Amino acid sequence: MRAWAVIAAFNERGSIAAAVREAPWELCEGVVVVDGGSSDGTADAARTAGAEVIVESRRGYGLAMTRGVDAARARRAEAFVLCDGNGAARPDEVRRVLEAVTSGRADLAIGSRALGTLRPAQRVGNRLAIWAIERKYGVRFADVGAIRAVTDAALFKLALTEMSYGWPLELLLRGAEHGL
Repeated sequence: MRAWAVIAAFNERGSIAAAVREAPWELCEGVVVVDGGSSDGTADAARTAGAEVIVESRRGYGLAMTRGVDAARARRAEAFVLCDGNGAARPDEVRRVLEAVTSGRADLAIGSRALGTLRPAQRVGNRLAIWAIERKYGVRFADVGAIRAVTDAALFKLALTEMSYGWPLELLLRGAEHGL
């Protein structure tokens, strides 16, 4: 299965090169970084590390992911690993979720960042979202996650519309609705 990494970044020059270099290259054909108009040289650092870079001046996590997925689709990607450029995505988790999808075991896989790295407000919001989704759909997971892998067919079926920062939650909700 042809997989690409898609990384959203904004003013993450200090962490983006490691995120690109640590992509599971044995599973990915390439890396697309969507830079949300950074002012700190994030795009140059990502290019130097080997990523294809798309600069998107409009803000929104969903917009960045959509732009990156579209670029990877143009290169015939069949699966995507989606993560942030801030260093929260551990390489072992990236590999684990992508292997779940590329092996055919899952259409959608969610990784878990180290919950200890979340600020208290993030921890509360994370737990609340998990509780609500588990209660409504009976789907259990540990984290809203900064790492996601999904097949192109599943992502297309989900028809995500949230172009701002609610995109990861919409992905989980629609994924649960569709039994992914």
